[in-house]
Amino acid sequence: LSQLQPDNMYFKLCKARIMYREKQYQESIISFKEIVATDTIPEILSMIGDGYRNLGQNDSALVYYDRVLAARPGHVPTISRKADILLAAKQYDPVVEMTEKYLKEDPDNMTVLPIYGLALHLKEMYPQSIQVFEHQRDLGDDSYSVHYYIGLNHYMMNKWTKAVPELTKAYQKDSSDVRLVYQLAHARSHIHVNNEL
Repeated sequence: LSQLQPDNMYFKLCKARIMYREKQYQESIISFKEIVATDTIPEILSMIGDGYRNLGQNDSALVYYDRVLAARPGHVPTISRKADILLAAKQYDPVVEMTEKYLKEDPDNMTVLPIYGLALHLKEMYPQSIQVFEHQRDLGDDSYSVHYYIGLNHYMMNKWTKAVPELTKAYQKDSSDVRLVYQLAHARSHIHVNNEL
């Protein structure tokens, strides 16, 4: 159909989406770019960014994610994808800034909150990170990651008696993380030593 009607944007878009689903990212990017050259559609910009990300071209992906966020500042999936790239590159400040800005408008967003909390943790802002994860817990999130990061933040500040209960809850949800097992044993040993003293 796209060959019969090469100017038909709907057919062109369908073809590009099929190529993307078939993991033909380079080809789909070319087609998507042709579409956004005539009509800037945030969803298509996002797919171009995703295509570049899947190709390992993170700098190009960020360019398109920024274009999406310029059109839709509160687009949570794009915030999440951009944050993943920046956190992997150890660029924590932009993630804190981006998520903090979003949370001023939607302070209970359960997708953005953990990203913000993690970025604060990685910046070694442990008390602030605890507040974020405790807020998430208060909203009803009883997940492994919430308990783990509350416990880990206390652990990093040598607050063993506060770290152990949260790390224990995380362990009860998933005992496969070797780091968690070590951290929990280490924190418990400090409590044991202090009680003996």
